[in-house]
Amino acid sequence: MNREIRYRTVSFLVGLLMTVGGAHLKAVYAMEEPAGVTPDMLRSMGLPDDSDLSGSIDPDENFDSDFSGEIGDDQGEVTAQELKLSDVEVVKDPDGNGFRYLLPGDTWFSSSVPVGAVATKTVSLELSEDVYTFRVERDGKYLEPSEKMSFSEPGNYELTLQTGDIQDEKLPVFYELPISFQICETSTNQLSEVEIPYGFEAAEITCNGKQKTESTSLILLDEDGEWNMKFISKTDPQAVYSLKFELDREAPELQFSKPIDQGPVKPPLKISALEEDCEILVQNGSELAPLTGGALTSGGAYRVIARDSKGNERSYSVQMRYEIFRLTLGKIIIFAVLVAGLGGYLLYLRRHMQIL
Repeated sequence: MNREIRYRTVSFLVGLLMTVGGAHLKAVYAMEEPAGVTPDMLRSMGLPDDSDLSGSIDPDENFDSDFSGEIGDDQGEVTAQELKLSDVEVVKDPDGNGFRYLLPGDTWFSSSVPVGAVATKTVSLELSEDVYTFRVERDGKYLEPSEKMSFSEPGNYELTLQTGDIQDEKLPVFYELPISFQICETSTNQLSEVEIPYGFEAAEITCNGKQKTESTSLILLDEDGEWNMKFISKTDPQAVYSLKFELDREAPELQFSKPIDQGPVKPPLKISALEEDCEILVQNGSELAPLTGGALTSGGAYRVIARDSKGNERSYSVQMRYEIFRLTLGKIIIFAVLVAGLGGYLLYLRRHMQIL
């Protein structure tokens, strides 16, 4: 009996294993069997309807995907290259917009001032058909590029120009050109030096009518006054740029009615400016406000500031004395007279009351 049970159990297990194994083999065969290819699939790949795609692919075979060939029939590989201003020729703009910079591929851009120059007027740019503005910044802050390339706000400008689109078959090389310029007021205190524009040389530099030493790249502004500069293009003598500005870095001065460097000052202290274009500010603690009434009238520690319209300023430290009641000879005499008068009046009242 036990032997029969063991025989049936073994037979059941063997049958179960054969069933599972057969299903597994069918699944593997189905995975390895190539899928059918329809005529529509062949036509989408540009092959005849009767093409034979039978065969096998070795999974260990190495394939090199090289897509560095030509794009289209005539268009070559597009590469990016940064231009240097030293490689760009600058001439006088034939349309009267200042200076024209000649770029590769018969492209160009014109500027009312040379690249890298200091300007005291509005700067305008004109771009040829295949040149675009990629980036515009003023004092490190991004500005939205516009079709009207005109700039008038003071500051340091940096732009990046691009020659065409990378998909343009006419320009297989994609160029980028960084340019810059600075705009300041006609009368300023913001300059300490002036760079000679790219592609130009200094022809004349004067300050207050005196000839200054010429430099090949940088002009140091070693004194205040009226500066006049003239630059000429190295490739076109007719391309001339002139710059004129007044440099004023001198801080204004104040005049005080009493000495402020000999200890605390007795109020009031009158204050006046020696220049018309000057604002007087007073700081007592953390509060900074314009001077009122033209004088300091209260005790305390003050910081007096003189500031002109260009931002030049000079500060003074002033210690004002606190007024305390002080007895003087005149005050003592007046006090004695008042006391004597009051005593006589009381004596008079006393006698008058006795008579009554």
